[in-house]
Amino acid sequence: MATKPFIRGTGAVLRLYFDGDPLQLKVTRWSVKRSSVTHNDGVCGEDRDRLDSTTNHYDISCRVKIEDVKELLKLMDDQKPKDAHTAPPVKAASLALKDRSGAKSAFVAEAIEIDGWALDSAGRSDALEIDIPMRARYWGTAPSL
Repeated sequence: MATKPFIRGTGAVLRLYFDGDPLQLKVTRWSVKRSSVTHNDGVCGEDRDRLDSTTNHYDISCRVKIEDVKELLKLMDDQKPKDAHTAPPVKAASLALKDRSGAKSAFVAEAIEIDGWALDSAGRSDALEIDIPMRARYWGTAPSL
């Protein structure tokens, strides 16, 4: 039986949206992780606990190379409404995946909060990068792009 090649980073595109406006990121690394609380309910007469979990949110992180300062400025602008005690922009993210056969899948993260990002330089010959940690209330599939 022939094996199918794995999806590579060239088949993944992550975008952030601020009030619907996309910000294309030059992502070098990303992850999505479900954050949950586990439940173990012991019942008399049963030999094992009944297992369950409750989803709290989704942790999303990405490492972005900086071509110009637009990414940094957008992150800094995101703080301004908080400081002014006004409504922040609605933030979302999309992840488009394309496998080697050309099949496409899309995912969306909604109700995003951007956490403590970090601007980083590894040395004089390395590209500047920003680590962007985020949390999303929802993560699900979307119509393929």
